[in-house]
Amino acid sequence: MKAPLENPLFLSPIRPLLAALFLTSPVAYALKENFLSFEGVFPLDFPVLPEEALPVLVASFLLFLYSLFRAIQALTRLRARAALAGFPSEFLSSERLYRLIKHIPADSVYLGRGFVWTPELANTAYRLTDAPLNPYTIPASLRALLTGTRGKDAEAIGQGWLHGIGPSEGPVFLTGKAADGGTLIVGTTQSGKGVLLTLLISEAIFRGEPVLIIDPKNSPRTLAALQRATDLAGHAPPLVFHPTSDTGVRMNLLANYGRLSEIASRITWCLNETGPFVAFAWKAVYTAASLLVASGKPITLAALSEALAGGPIDLVFRTASYHFGQSRLLEEMALTGKKGEREQLQCVLDSHLTENPDPSFPFKEALSLLTADPEHEAKLIAGLQPLLTSLTAGPLAESLSPTSEDPLRPLMSLKRLVKEKGVLYVATDALADSFTASSVATLLLADLAGLAAARYNTREPPTRIHLFIDEASNAMSEALIEILNKGAEAGIRTTCAMQTVSDLTARLKSEAAARMALGNFNNLIALRTKDLETARFAIETFGRTKIASTTTGLVSQSASDAPGRFSAGFTRRETSERESLLEASWLGRLPNTEYFASLAGATLVKGRVPIVSNKD
Repeated sequence: MKAPLENPLFLSPIRPLLAALFLTSPVAYALKENFLSFEGVFPLDFPVLPEEALPVLVASFLLFLYSLFRAIQALTRLRARAALAGFPSEFLSSERLYRLIKHIPADSVYLGRGFVWTPELANTAYRLTDAPLNPYTIPASLRALLTGTRGKDAEAIGQGWLHGIGPSEGPVFLTGKAADGGTLIVGTTQSGKGVLLTLLISEAIFRGEPVLIIDPKNSPRTLAALQRATDLAGHAPPLVFHPTSDTGVRMNLLANYGRLSEIASRITWCLNETGPFVAFAWKAVYTAASLLVASGKPITLAALSEALAGGPIDLVFRTASYHFGQSRLLEEMALTGKKGEREQLQCVLDSHLTENPDPSFPFKEALSLLTADPEHEAKLIAGLQPLLTSLTAGPLAESLSPTSEDPLRPLMSLKRLVKEKGVLYVATDALADSFTASSVATLLLADLAGLAAARYNTREPPTRIHLFIDEASNAMSEALIEILNKGAEAGIRTTCAMQTVSDLTARLKSEAAARMALGNFNNLIALRTKDLETARFAIETFGRTKIASTTTGLVSQSASDAPGRFSAGFTRRETSERESLLEASWLGRLPNTEYFASLAGATLVKGRVPIVSNKD
């Protein structure tokens, strides 16, 4: 590694400046004598230069130009050194952002300001990683003159030189198909994930497109930003859903489906398990949903919970009574000669299925419930009850299983949200109840996946839907993976944020499963992170390059027969090794709101996120 003083970044600007001042005096003589009159300006009487001095004047002028060039170089070096102090946080008002969005393409996403991170910058960063930068700092007043800013606050988190070594900043955009391919944001607490999400959400609202936000918290700051953005865009205020609140919108997340099998899949996705239990649970939910439809009842979480809790006999009896009439059914059951109600129902349904089957009655599903082992069935179904109970207890009973009209609490669906191009903020309250929060998020995402499937089937021209998920590890499920895999073609643009990859591994119970889920994201934005696994994932994504290193040395030797005679030499060896474009420690040194980003798997960018302010 080069010593700091050997690095061109630290070349002293004093020498060329002194040269410039010294070499201007002959030029002044030439101007005095041949071009301009300095009488009254300079009181001294300059001697007249002879014609023989013309070569000297020409040489002096050329030296002046060279000194001017060196002075510009010195100024550039000073500016580069000043930039090592970093940059303070940038604030961007909602009004300015709204005007900016009006002038960029509709398929582009603004990510702040930054520059492309090249292998040359990576080489510079490696040389500066262990260099003592303090001796080369520039006073704050001079930094403000050279760069327009006094630099990063000394007490702020992170090291500003990671951004300061770059060239001039420019706007960073994520464009076209790359933006539709799914974007993952990783960063530790207070690193700037919320700031970046607020920026992206505000942009989506300004474009007048439907927006769905899933947040494990109930953030007043986020809600204020949403309100400000909708006001500026002239849209309706954002709709809010909270599981513990008796205000806000209500949603039946099982109302929209193409096949009854979708209902069963949505419920079992919430279990986040695999194996024979899940398969039986899927069959139980499918059968219950089929019988509810056959009995003329809407499918809700509360209706499913009641149907499964009452047992198969009660569910089949109510459904058969709806179709055949209760009196007729009781008469036929009495005529069977069987003793148990289960056997009587089975005999009656078997007879109807054979003699005069009703296509609107799910005979096979009903008979499967009646012929199963009651004790074994109860044990398997028991695993569903905690899930259904959590989703139908307290305020959630009316919020997720609405039964009547309420002008104060409108009934919202994703179809309606898309049609009205609205904004829906779902606070899952994960801090209080992570299990229920995860289940609500999964059901909502499953409903969105069903909407995407309907778009595929009907060839409906897709309206772009913006999906934002904070702490996505808590909402990761088969439904979200399906959206990431296939949602882009249905017009769903997904942005997820999480703290660490380890959280996702714990959620999916396997590092391989976590890596498989992460592979569905086309773009990665990494803010400050301390987690080793997250840093390793980011570095693998960003790629590798050749990093040059220089080794110097002095060699001297003397002859044994002549002690006074010796020889010396200087050695210099340059080597290069294939290293990562980023070092893991750099991700842990990033200041707040600064990031490295891999866009579309091709471009590596170092950028800064502006803080969207609600103030004018």
